[in-house]
Amino acid sequence: MQLTAAVALVFCALGLATPILDEPRDVGPLSNISPLFPRAGTGDDQTDPIKAKVTVTKGSKKNPTGTGGNQLTFDVDCWAILCKDAPKVLQRVVKQRVNLNRSKSRACPSPYTRKKDPITAPARNNQWAQSDFNSAEEYPFASSLQGGTGAYLVPVNGASQSTQGAELANLYRANKILQFDPDSTAAGASKGTWFELEFTGDLGPYCDALARGDTSVCADTYDATGPWGFDVAKFVSQWNAATKQYDFVGKK
Repeated sequence: MQLTAAVALVFCALGLATPILDEPRDVGPLSNISPLFPRAGTGDDQTDPIKAKVTVTKGSKKNPTGTGGNQLTFDVDCWAILCKDAPKVLQRVVKQRVNLNRSKSRACPSPYTRKKDPITAPARNNQWAQSDFNSAEEYPFASSLQGGTGAYLVPVNGASQSTQGAELANLYRANKILQFDPDSTAAGASKGTWFELEFTGDLGPYCDALARGDTSVCADTYDATGPWGFDVAKFVSQWNAATKQYDFVGKK
């Protein structure tokens, strides 16, 4: 197994592709929460989600996927929301459901690391980052009830996905977003588990278009290539449980 493949499998095993996160810790009164994460909404149901701001960052020119460089990975999520009407209101779930979702979406093991895999990932862009695009970003997140079957998969690199995971961890903790157990019959089981994403910061092509409500970028003829060197919409797939194959569902 090549080193890049091994690294991708480690990311998958550690849950970095779609982070499995611990319960939020007490951060004190709501007034102490960072203004980047205003906890508006109760999060008790889909109609009153916690408003959760995601900070998108591009990293440095020398190391765009280093500390804070999550622009590529979040652009996949923005594409799904803008161009495929994927939900941006999500319900966070317990770890057991995260594992099930990841299995159903077939994001893990990554479908981009082995020669026999049916999906071709973009070639490494050495001018952008010294790593392969062999880790599967999935949206809706596996850490949400909406994840799993039918999730959109796009190849990204592990560093970008890792920094995205750190940002999501901050989002969950700062907003005190709890984990819902679909098997629970307890009263109030969904309390504080719903959240709505808003993308801010150094937005990539699709996140920028989402912020402006511009769907023209979704057209097959529109080139929304980011600084990583490709249009994420040209590498989108979904796992088809009936045919047991990955179907291409992106731009033609």
